[in-house]
Amino acid sequence: MTSHSPTLVSKIGIKHINLLYENQHKLYNYPLGKASLTDEENDYLEKYLDVTKSQLFFAKGVIFVEGISEAILVPEFAKLINRPLDMYAVELVNINGVGFSPFAKMMKAPDQDAGFARASIITDDDRCSNKEETTYISKDLDFNDNLTGITDKIDHGTPSDRYKSIAALCSNNIVKCFGSIKTFEYALALEPNNIAYMLNAIISTYPIAGLKLKDKVDATSNQQLKALMIWLFVRSRNSAKAQVAQALGRALWKQSQAKENGETVGAPFIVPQYIKNAIYNATTGETPVSEE
Repeated sequence: MTSHSPTLVSKIGIKHINLLYENQHKLYNYPLGKASLTDEENDYLEKYLDVTKSQLFFAKGVIFVEGISEAILVPEFAKLINRPLDMYAVELVNINGVGFSPFAKMMKAPDQDAGFARASIITDDDRCSNKEETTYISKDLDFNDNLTGITDKIDHGTPSDRYKSIAALCSNNIVKCFGSIKTFEYALALEPNNIAYMLNAIISTYPIAGLKLKDKVDATSNQQLKALMIWLFVRSRNSAKAQVAQALGRALWKQSQAKENGETVGAPFIVPQYIKNAIYNATTGETPVSEE
């Protein structure tokens, strides 16, 4: 039986699916039962791939992300760099965690050089998260605490074992891994243009605490310290990450609309290079030639 129905795909079971696809003008048949998945990984994927997420099997490209903030903002980033995901038939999949390995294994047929879709993983490198290392950053730290030496820890910290593991798996895979320095929010705030956008989004969600954060950020000229304070603020108020991302997304949508209308944006939001690379990989299989 053949079908384009994600509803059937989500119910039939991974081991019973054969994917028919074209790659480099050649036709392939990929039985997912041949994917190098453990029984545990197979069970995990079958529970995860509901009707919506099973759409990835019909996409030309896939971007996997950790959580809601990335799921909201990556499509807006793609528009800013003229790679709208819908135009390139790219599916964005939020796995709500960091368990990317089963997806990376599933995407590439073991006996073929290519997978059924171009795929990117956008994830944090989570450096400074090992309590046994001198570069460890406490989870209790907030933006208004003493932050002396914290940016040095980030500079000298090494990516987490979890990140190194998925990066190694993707080094020989059709799925490519694109990691941030520390976290998504920290990487965004390292771009000077992005500070005002992020502060406005935070203030719209936290009017009082957000203004206190703005005062602290405005009081320093150190870009890394600004990024650190913004990340710590968001991390300490994790329950409202979606609201902050939505507010930022609305601002980015307005910027995209202005660009489409031929208007000049004075200080445009800058998409970090690692995210640009991930979007280009999933949309065209290329690397950006130059900065936007």
